[in-house]
Amino acid sequence: MIRICFLLHLLIENLLLVLVFLNFIVFCVCICVCFRQLQLNKKSEQLLEQYRYEIQDLKLKHRKLRMRFENQLHQLIDQHKNLHYVFTPERLPDELKSVENTKSQLLAAEKLKLTQLHNLDEELEEMKNQKQAQAAAAETQEE
Repeated sequence: MIRICFLLHLLIENLLLVLVFLNFIVFCVCICVCFRQLQLNKKSEQLLEQYRYEIQDLKLKHRKLRMRFENQLHQLIDQHKNLHYVFTPERLPDELKSVENTKSQLLAAEKLKLTQLHNLDEELEEMKNQKQAQAAAAETQEE
């Protein structure tokens, strides 16, 4: 009986050791899982940070594009306002008079230039005739 008690006692001690060892293994596994989870969390945080920077960069680019578009839109609106002002029905008769006046001035300038060109052509022709006459006179004197 003492022997059985002793064996039971040994068995209980061994079981306790096994339990302690199993607890230690579970603890180590938990630590490994926690460490792995920490690594995954860190990697996830890094990815999140990278995505935040990319999103901020895209927002900045979109903002610049939007600002450029708004500036172009304002310029077009101003041009349209200017065109509308110039081509209103009230201003049309004045604009037609101005165009007619400019046209008559250009026609008069063209007529003047054509007259000057015709005069220069006549002078050039006279000079050619004089040179030919001088050349002919020089030839007759040489003979």
